[in-house]
Amino acid sequence: MREAIVHSQRQPAASSRTGRLVAGTPPPRDPTKPSPSREVFGFANAGSLGDPNVGYQSWQFGRLSTVAFFGLTINGDGTIAHDNNWTTWNSATNANFIATAHANGTRVVLSMVLQDFATGMTMCQGLTKAATTISQVGPELQAKGVDGVNVDYESTNVSCGPDMSRGRMTTFMQQLRAGLRGYLSIDTYASSAADSAGFFDIPGIAPSVDAFFAMSYDLDRSNSSSAGCGAQYCLSPVSPTFGYLYNDNRTAHEYSLAVPASKVILGLPYYGRKACVASAAPNQVPVSNLSTPTYELAATASTTTGVSNFVTHVDPHDSTEEYDTFHNATIPCDREQYWENASSMGSKYALVSSYNLRGAGLFALDYGGPAPELWRQLAAYFGGRGGGALPAPTATPPTHR
Repeated sequence: MREAIVHSQRQPAASSRTGRLVAGTPPPRDPTKPSPSREVFGFANAGSLGDPNVGYQSWQFGRLSTVAFFGLTINGDGTIAHDNNWTTWNSATNANFIATAHANGTRVVLSMVLQDFATGMTMCQGLTKAATTISQVGPELQAKGVDGVNVDYESTNVSCGPDMSRGRMTTFMQQLRAGLRGYLSIDTYASSAADSAGFFDIPGIAPSVDAFFAMSYDLDRSNSSSAGCGAQYCLSPVSPTFGYLYNDNRTAHEYSLAVPASKVILGLPYYGRKACVASAAPNQVPVSNLSTPTYELAATASTTTGVSNFVTHVDPHDSTEEYDTFHNATIPCDREQYWENASSMGSKYALVSSYNLRGAGLFALDYGGPAPELWRQLAAYFGGRGGGALPAPTATPPTHR
C-alpha cells in the first residue's frame, strides 16, 4: 500500500461537514437489500473518493460488508497529519460516502496509516504513542459516525532500543483494542503468518483484532526466482493464485494454520503491472516504463489509442492468470502487462470459500470503479445469503503448494 497512500493524497476535497452518529456498531441491514455471505472488505482511496467515474457513487454497496477510508496518516508522535486526506476526511464528500454506505448496511472504518521502511525509527516512536493516537482517532470515529478502525502500519522488524518493533506492534494493537470502540482490523503481509521474525506477530496480535487483512499482492516482487529470472525482477502476476513460490493459496494456507480462519480476509488487488519489454515471451525483464495499471486501465488497454498487435496469453506457471502483449506507438515500445481479470478474481474467491476464511479484501475499489464484471463476480461468490455465522467450507482446502 506504499504507492497507494501517495495516490490517495492527490485530490483534496472542497467543503467541510461532519455528522454526529454513534460509532462502534454497524447499522442494521435492510433485509430487502442484498448482503454478502462472507465479509467483502474494500479500500476507498481518499484522493478519488468523490470521482463520479470510479469513486463511491459508482460502487454497488450491497456487495460490500466493509469499506475503509484510506486513510489518515499518523505522525511519529502519534498525532494525525493534517494533509490532503485530512481535508477529504472532513469534507461533504466523505460525509456523503459514509451516509451512502450506512444506508446500504455497509460498515465504514477509518484506516490509520504509518509506514516506515527507511530506518524503522519513526515506527518505533509511533508505536509508543498509542495514548495520543487513541485520543485523536477516537473523537474522529465518534464525530463521523464510523464503525471502527483499520490499521495500516507497515515496516520491518527492527531494534527499538530495549525491544523490537514486532513486540511494540503487538502491544500497540492491544492498546487500540482497549481504547477504541468498534471493529478493529489490521493489514499484514502475505508471508507474515509463517514469519516468526517479521514485523507482525500474527498469533500474538490475533486476540486483539476482529480481522487480519492479509495483503496477498505485490507478490511479483518476490517471485522472480520461481518465474525463472533468478534474482533479477521480471514481470509476473502481482497476486498469483497458484504456481509461483508466493501465491494466494499459500497465504490462505499459512494464515489458516496460524489463527482461526474466521479472522482472515484474503486481500486481493484491483491492479497489475506492465512495462516495455524485449519480446512477447512470459515473465519478461522490464526494459523501461514499469508501471502499476489499475484494473480499469488494464482492462481497456486493447482499445487505447496507439495500441496494436494486442494478444492475450495464459500464464505458463498459473493457468488462472492472464498476461497481455501489445505494441504501443505512443511510447513507443512493445509492452507486456499482467493483471487480475474477473476470471482470476473468481479463482481467488473460491479459495476464500475453500479455506472457510472470513472473506475477501479488495485494494482498491476505485481501481475497479463501476466495472460490471467485477461486481457480478462478487455477487456470484458472496452475494445474496447475508448475515449470521460463516457458512461451512464448500470444498476441501487445496493442497498447499
